[in-house]
Amino acid sequence: MTKRDGSFPDTLYINRHDAFPDIELPTMFQDTHVRMLAPSEAETVKSAEHFVCLNVLGWFSDSTVQFHLINFRQDWRHRPDGRDDCHLDYSIVSQKNEFVVDSLRFSAPP
Repeated sequence: MTKRDGSFPDTLYINRHDAFPDIELPTMFQDTHVRMLAPSEAETVKSAEHFVCLNVLGWFSDSTVQFHLINFRQDWRHRPDGRDDCHLDYSIVSQKNEFVVDSLRFSAPP
């Protein structure tokens, strides 16, 4: 998915599932619209040619935070090897109430 070959989406959808926190996100990120969708809303746009929707899952402890971003494409297609999924690991700096990136990785194909 690149801007060069024209396959880059003009809108990135983020699935607002029941466990997703009630947060505000920017409406634009590097020339791409960002839109939060309830699962029922996503059903209405899932067949668009450049549909990309992230399902964001998170796990928290006292000292770490982990996020797993699962990338879905047109008609809810997902690569079985997860190569488009992203894993983010953070440490929490309690004195500053900040997250520090420990790792960012994509699932590699087998």
